Amino acid sequence: MKNNKIVTIVQQPLTCRYTKEWYDVLSKKDDLLVLGANTISDIDRTKSYNYFANLEGSINYELDQIKELLFLDTIDKLLITDLDFPGIAIQCIPLLRLKYPNMKVYAILHAGSWINGDIFSENGEKKNQEDYGINLCKTIFVSTDYHKKKIMKFSGYIGDRFIVMNGMYFNPKQLEQYKRIPKTKDILLLGRKEQSVNIKLDKYTIDIHDTLIPREEYLKLLASYKICIINKTDDTFGYGVVESAACGVIPFVPNKYSYSEWVPKQFIFANKKELQDQITILLENYNTLKNVMYLDRFDLNKFSTFFDDVIKIIKKDN
Repeated sequence: MKNNKIVTIVQQPLTCRYTKEWYDVLSKKDDLLVLGANTISDIDRTKSYNYFANLEGSINYELDQIKELLFLDTIDKLLITDLDFPGIAIQCIPLLRLKYPNMKVYAILHAGSWINGDIFSENGEKKNQEDYGINLCKTIFVSTDYHKKKIMKFSGYIGDRFIVMNGMYFNPKQLEQYKRIPKTKDILLLGRKEQSVNIKLDKYTIDIHDTLIPREEYLKLLASYKICIINKTDDTFGYGVVESAACGVIPFVPNKYSYSEWVPKQFIFANKKELQDQITILLENYNTLKNVMYLDRFDLNKFSTFFDDVIKIIKKDN
């Protein structure tokens, strides 16, 4: 089958995660030939090993896309939307070059084992695999400069192999309906156990959410709070932050990692006392404050052009 589009290997589209939204958007792009159709699913929790995704499902999904790819006559440009998980496709590139010798490979790197708290952060073999995968790509798209510098520090790569995109894809309009949910609860601490640090405030009780639940249920839960705290041990692009703001929930993040690059300073705390002071002011005046004054400082719409920007860069690359 002949092809003149950017062939695209996508993450397994899971209904409880953002990956289904990514698939829905990518599959509608005229410049892309997205592989892996008609396989949208939920996570089989009996095979997830407590991870955020189903290991067997993710591997099989990526393998199916590689099989589809082999039926194409030519591939000039290949985009892999998740370089590090499960990471099967990038390992096949040397073999695929036997059939497609002129193929240029591009990839999006979300976090990888270089990030503290990643499920592979203590796995040296996975680091070696990701390092090898980076070497096979023409360009790697990352979310922040923090992310780029951290990977370069460990991998030793320099130059223009990495392009900082100032975030990842996110469309705030899809969450408009959740803004209308009444804010009946005060504070939510958000994040997976292996990536988060619990925090306690003197005056307030903080609810903790660190389990995987269906996406709609999660968004309804999130949208019922006035404030969301994300106190991670590391991060690249925080979906919890933008989802909170899009749902009308005021997020707070520590002044560490990648947050300072894209989160307005009004939502960043330096220490526990500063966080408590900010939250006290907000909660004691919540009914009289126009909270939109705070949330309007987030330019969430800029993230919606992520894929268009990636496509433009790839198309210009001769």
